[in-house]
Amino acid sequence: MTRIFVNGTGEADNSYYAAPVETGLSAIHFTVDSLAKAVHNFLYNGTDAAVTGTPSFNSSGGIFTDNTSYLTTAFSETTEMTFFVIGKLVSVGTTGACFFSNGGAQAGVFGTNLYATATTGITFSSTRNNAGTNTSAGASISGNVNTNWALYVCQATATGNTVRNITTGASASNNLGSTKVISSGQIRIGANYTSTYDGQTQVLAYIGHNAALTEAEIQQWITRLRKYAAGRGITI
Repeated sequence: MTRIFVNGTGEADNSYYAAPVETGLSAIHFTVDSLAKAVHNFLYNGTDAAVTGTPSFNSSGGIFTDNTSYLTTAFSETTEMTFFVIGKLVSVGTTGACFFSNGGAQAGVFGTNLYATATTGITFSSTRNNAGTNTSAGASISGNVNTNWALYVCQATATGNTVRNITTGASASNNLGSTKVISSGQIRIGANYTSTYDGQTQVLAYIGHNAALTEAEIQQWITRLRKYAAGRGITI
């Protein structure tokens, strides 16, 4: 029997989530409690993620190690995208850590990434073409304290790339390049496609839309995700 749940408390693998916004919705992952729950795509008839290595899970989220233990979702790039991630940095390692990424999946294209190379400062990038040259077009919040829990909203739109830390109110944009460049490779949670990074992140939830959501639609998700996190004892 299929069970619909609204606030992210269901456990059954055949459950699906009644999302507040469905425009371009492609992936809903609550990476908590168990591997079975984490890999499940709570989108109705959604394709589940694949696991590599042995990420660990508890009531506060999954702990992922770049290039060792991560999930590969069914989310593929489009020209416009919106992502929601609840997470924090566990360890920057020697080079950094990815919250989500498909960077390195295609030669010459940087992909779409939310990553940190230090305990402060976080960057969202999604490849754009600038005067005939591909650029990562990274948008960076320089003072972001990555070891704190936060809700991040990332968008790649016709006008550029934007990252917002909803918890602190900080944001950054990069409008370099007039054209979004699509990269192959499905989005991974907790890793990219290269050996660049070796840090760890903890992720409670990941939602991906193949669309540029409106501010009203974003606010609907923010309200829902804050309620979900609060139920786990996490303030975002």
